[in-house]
Amino acid sequence: MTTLHENNDITSIPNKPTVFICMAILYIIHKYKESHEQYHFLFVHLLYQKHINMQNNENSIQSLPDLKGSMGEQIGIEFLSVEDGKVTAKMPVDHRTCQPFGILNGGASLALAEIVAGHGSVPLCSTNEMPCGIQVSANHVGMVKAQEGAFVIAKGTLIHRGRTSHIWNVDIVTPEGKLISTARIVNQIVKKRI
Repeated sequence: MTTLHENNDITSIPNKPTVFICMAILYIIHKYKESHEQYHFLFVHLLYQKHINMQNNENSIQSLPDLKGSMGEQIGIEFLSVEDGKVTAKMPVDHRTCQPFGILNGGASLALAEIVAGHGSVPLCSTNEMPCGIQVSANHVGMVKAQEGAFVIAKGTLIHRGRTSHIWNVDIVTPEGKLISTARIVNQIVKKRI
């Protein structure tokens, strides 16, 4: 780790916002400790809380997964948001995801649900771990016809986060909110072997 006095470059200090907040707090405490102590304490406390909230927001929103070269790319899945314990993605209802009868294939819905749950578990794993789907069950309760621009939305919610497994519920709905499928996915958390 490089320190500030070694090269006078603040960019080499890890977690710059934390360093800045700490320096500001120390300055305020040093400069104003004699007068209006209760107001300065309150200000320092509020400043610290604001910093913690900013850190939590930065840590909870993840970058969207890149599906290039995967099954998800082949069937047109697009991630809309990935946050701690919440994932949203959409999938087209077209020739890639439909039965010969022109309606959404249940297998495509299962693939969407497992991909959503898998990518939801990735940011919850440590760097030497990865999720592996070990169980998927679903109920298909509605139909969607293939037509120009038709798509479904998958809303994944983490319902259990254990040390060795994550359980997700994924509801697949139309843009209007009509439930099409609901799925339960269990991801086993394993050590990376590749």
